[in-house]
Amino acid sequence: MQGVRKSALVWSTIAFLLTSVCAPGSLPDLVPIALRAPKTITNTPVPYVTISWTVKNQGSNAATDFVDGFYISTNGSPSQVLISSYARTRVEAGASYSATNKVQLPIGFSGNYTLSLKTDYANWIPESNESNNSLSLPVRFVTTPPDLAPVTAIVPHTFKVTPTSMLTSSGL
Repeated sequence: MQGVRKSALVWSTIAFLLTSVCAPGSLPDLVPIALRAPKTITNTPVPYVTISWTVKNQGSNAATDFVDGFYISTNGSPSQVLISSYARTRVEAGASYSATNKVQLPIGFSGNYTLSLKTDYANWIPESNESNNSLSLPVRFVTTPPDLAPVTAIVPHTFKVTPTSMLTSSGL
């Protein structure tokens, strides 16, 4: 855990130094411009779904070494659960990138949810605008219960019941 704290301290120190030296107009500015996922998912609990997204660097400098994070939450809930993350190495100023990946959603009940993308979700890089890094979309999940019907049952032709093989309320 100490390594994580040291790493966070190093990144925040670098960010402070960069923002102190660079004019706000010369920083990168990552903006998610597209997020795609099925609007309705009908599946068993904890399904896998394919998501795709596009992020543009509308700043004037390259963005390097950051992570896109994906979250799921119930509609109206301020708390979000991080479900997946994808590291990026470099996006030049004015350039964009698109990606597609399969993620597992940790949801088990039918209902309405919100899928969110936050680029540079750990705020590792300083940007000219830190408030435009998120994009969300509603997702409806319909649970289909698993089919648990027995296919075959194997029962011995003869069996013997003895008093010691039976459970009673005092034997529990």
